[in-house]
Amino acid sequence: MKTPCEVNRSNRKRSPDAPGLRLGAAQVRSLRVRTVAGLVLGVLLVGATACEKPESPAARHAQDPEALKRGKSLFVGTCGAYCHGLQPGHRDAPYLFDCDWKHGGRDEEIFRTIRAGVPNTRMQAFADRMPEGDDDLWKIVAFIRSRSDCS
Repeated sequence: MKTPCEVNRSNRKRSPDAPGLRLGAAQVRSLRVRTVAGLVLGVLLVGATACEKPESPAARHAQDPEALKRGKSLFVGTCGAYCHGLQPGHRDAPYLFDCDWKHGGRDEEIFRTIRAGVPNTRMQAFADRMPEGDDDLWKIVAFIRSRSDCS
């Protein structure tokens, strides 16, 4: 009669393709290497997709002509009517289409500047001032981006 250790040893290292055959040491090492390599590759792929930044709402609106049209209307009626212009020229507020950003040029930074304003300047906060809330602010960002010529 076999001891429990002997039974365990005899059941170890069986090939999944041929249950009854034992795997040699080289085959076991190869299987372990492939398993570890597969796990590492899986972790890297998951990690790479997890690190990708999600698309900003402005980028989505930039693909929608109606959203860009609304962004332009909001800009012209609010931003352009009082402070910023559609054409470069002498104004007391920065021209926004030349990509010279004072408060950050990423979509999220432009959105935050519009939403929160800039302390100690004429730039007011527009949070909760638009009919469609933050979505309208993102449409303004999309419009600004669509007209900007950043090289």
